[in-house]
Amino acid sequence: MVSQPREIGVAAASSFFFYTPRRPGWALAEVATQWLSVLAFGVFQAPVRRLAAFCLAPYLVWVTFAAYLNCRVVKLNAPFGRAS
Repeated sequence: MVSQPREIGVAAASSFFFYTPRRPGWALAEVATQWLSVLAFGVFQAPVRRLAAFCLAPYLVWVTFAAYLNCRVVKLNAPFGRAS
């Protein structure tokens, strides 16, 4: 299945943007892509295997929670783009 490696890549990109360059704002923008990717994967899996689509629901909840936490980090520690 082609979309599974894409899902792994999108999830890895979010962690990379948050931790490596220390740019939570970039990770927040990327987590929206991750959320849409998981949702689309579930929608396209539903006609093929409904159980597979339902199994993605907890992951979608987790990505939503991670996005909320990332948003709080950005709001509480802004601005990230300025030099000290």
